[in-house]
Amino acid sequence: MNTIRFLWILIFVAFSAQAQEWVTKHIPDSSDAGAALPADFTQTIEKEVARSFNMPVSGLTFQNVYSGHRDSLVSLLGKVTMVIIWSTSCRPCVAEMPILCAVQSEFGAKGFMLLTVSAEGTASQRKFFEVKSPNHGGIVGSMRIEDYKYPFQYLLNPSGYIVDRQGILRDFWTGPRTHDELVAKISKYL
Repeated sequence: MNTIRFLWILIFVAFSAQAQEWVTKHIPDSSDAGAALPADFTQTIEKEVARSFNMPVSGLTFQNVYSGHRDSLVSLLGKVTMVIIWSTSCRPCVAEMPILCAVQSEFGAKGFMLLTVSAEGTASQRKFFEVKSPNHGGIVGSMRIEDYKYPFQYLLNPSGYIVDRQGILRDFWTGPRTHDELVAKISKYL
């Protein structure tokens, strides 16, 4: 296995210290939730993405898990979009999903859209949502690794982005968030 592929796999299965702390606090018996990435690694990614704040972003493409159509972030102009990079094998991601769905339900009529994207195939995501979270309410997308374009990073699960109605990147975070934290992030753009 080449070094680059090994690093992608390592990054895919690891998650931030913040995510591990959240899981330990909110999920019983989660002390074995996985290894944390060094804080400086997470901070480096956050600083790099922060350089794109207040700039237009449109390079995110995905396949809609339910319709099968290829789409992009451009189609969501006019909505405040929360992009969540996640995985069904990521415990913090799975634990956060009901919170994300509640936020979509609460703010969808106000022009908010939840877009959850994963490198996993469409079948595995459909199965997950049918069983674990049938009331997603947003868009579920499947992405190939080559679909991830800067500033959207598939390095930490979960990662979140806020893109305003004009397609401008306004916020980025790593690790899961509570309902109140997510509401605070999107409210100022609705």
